[in-house]
Amino acid sequence: MQISTTQLGVLFSLAKCDHAPITAIADQLNMSYSSMSGVVDRMSKAELVRREKDRNDARVQNVILLPKGKALSEQSNLNVRNSNRALLGEFSIEEQEIIARFLVHVAKNAEEIVCNDN
Repeated sequence: MQISTTQLGVLFSLAKCDHAPITAIADQLNMSYSSMSGVVDRMSKAELVRREKDRNDARVQNVILLPKGKALSEQSNLNVRNSNRALLGEFSIEEQEIIARFLVHVAKNAEEIVCNDN
């Protein structure tokens, strides 16, 4: 099954914290609620997740990982680990930590870096 990077991000997020509010997932992936809502709708149609109203606050929509989504998340996680191992195998632990720090920096600051006029 082919899914988007965003959908994979949702699956990984739910694998760590299932029954999460859709707004929390949107915040985690730096997306708007309306965009995330569309992603979750498509994932619901594919039977990867389902929405459920929060028991304490009917305004809140929680997203629940379904068995098909959990299996896809686990397989994708294994694929990512294997890819990372192949990519980073030639580097020492110290070098891997520097690479990770660099990638986190880029991810957090990409928009500012790209849009900077200097």
